[in-house]
Amino acid sequence: PFFDPSKQRFLEYDVSRLIYQLAHPQKPVVAWLSTLPMTGGFDPRSGQMRQPWVVYRQAEQLFDVQTLQPNATAIAPDVRVLVLVDPKNLSPATQFAIDQYALRGGHILAFVDPDAEADQSAGNPMQSMGADRASHMPKLLAAWGVGFDPQEVIADRGQALNVAMRDGGPPVEDVAFLGLGKPSLSQSDVITAGLSNVNVATAGYLTPLKGAGVKFEPLMQSSTDAQPMPAQRFTMLLDPTTLLNGFKPTGRRYIIGARVTGTVKTAFPDGPPQGVTLPAGRRDLKASDKPLNLVIFADTDLLSDYLWVREEELFGQQIFAAQASNGDLVLNALDNLAGSSDLISVRGRAGFTRPFLRVQALQRAADARFHDQETQLQQELQQTQQQLTLLQSKRNDKSALILTPAQQQEIEHFEAERLQIRKRLRAVQAGLVSDIDRLGTELKVIDIIVMPGVFALVALLIAALRRRRPA
Repeated sequence: PFFDPSKQRFLEYDVSRLIYQLAHPQKPVVAWLSTLPMTGGFDPRSGQMRQPWVVYRQAEQLFDVQTLQPNATAIAPDVRVLVLVDPKNLSPATQFAIDQYALRGGHILAFVDPDAEADQSAGNPMQSMGADRASHMPKLLAAWGVGFDPQEVIADRGQALNVAMRDGGPPVEDVAFLGLGKPSLSQSDVITAGLSNVNVATAGYLTPLKGAGVKFEPLMQSSTDAQPMPAQRFTMLLDPTTLLNGFKPTGRRYIIGARVTGTVKTAFPDGPPQGVTLPAGRRDLKASDKPLNLVIFADTDLLSDYLWVREEELFGQQIFAAQASNGDLVLNALDNLAGSSDLISVRGRAGFTRPFLRVQALQRAADARFHDQETQLQQELQQTQQQLTLLQSKRNDKSALILTPAQQQEIEHFEAERLQIRKRLRAVQAGLVSDIDRLGTELKVIDIIVMPGVFALVALLIAALRRRRPA
């Protein structure tokens, strides 16, 4: 019915997309291969039926989604988009089918992860190691010019989210749970332009491989206040605040999502793997027949419901309220990849959150100072306890419960030191509140006094000029 003026730079894409949809009224076919329980079914852990993930249900409404088993040996020629979610333990035959689909100019949407929290294939989650929940597709990624280390997770203090503690305590900052805002989302690509925020958890990072000959365009990135951490560190992690111990940002931005286009070579230069027989008259491709169009994200948890939707009940019906743009991200990627190769970037959506960035920066700075001093207090406490144990071992009377003068002096010294550190901690917290209050006061003065005063002064000047003109 109309074209949005705010999307003027995407006018060519919108017109081309409408023409393409009119020429192809059928729903595009999407082949969905996932090792995560996205499609619903019986959950052996809870003994109950589970519902399909919200993002999967949304995709079924807009596309002809066909489930592809992890042991599939062929991909139908009518598949417009191949979705790969946490690909791991794929047979050589399945990898060869994916490789040939990519060389035929296939459109691929992939989600890999160093620590997929929804992965149930590792057995008991209380016993599985972080590496067991990582995606494994190195052969195909290398052929596509994408580097991915399944042993490293990106920690980003600049975009960390507050998460609830399992013991019911107050929410704490978790540098592995990230809320990527507009500065971290590409505003020049179809998929991410106009999105408000995307939440990810224990995400990895992607790198372009040298000499691959493909175009590697970042879609989502971390801030510069980020650092890779070993994936094993997140195994049985009970207190996310411990991730700040030894945290040292590298100053570089890490790519969490990217678009890869161009001609690539096969991941099977020696021909089809053993047991794979090609149909009569078909040869295996050694290089791209048509350019590859790949969109890849180094996180599968962004698809999980808990990261972006809140379930509510209204008049006996379940409704889902979006808290982030994760669903829009996936649908935008599918919509873009399912179209013609001539459709160039992006469909944007209006933002719905405007966070107080300066207040958040003040909060992070104070939290960092608070955490460092709290760690110092714990270290001094441990050292004092060790000293008390050493003094106790040197006593002649092992059974006596009366403290020696040296022990009493050491305890008094520790109590005084602990009191001083607690005072400094309270000073840091008070400084945070004062900084935020000072900022609020300045804004109030500007909005309530300065701006009305400027407006009144300008009005008086205009009135005076009008009076002088007749004279």
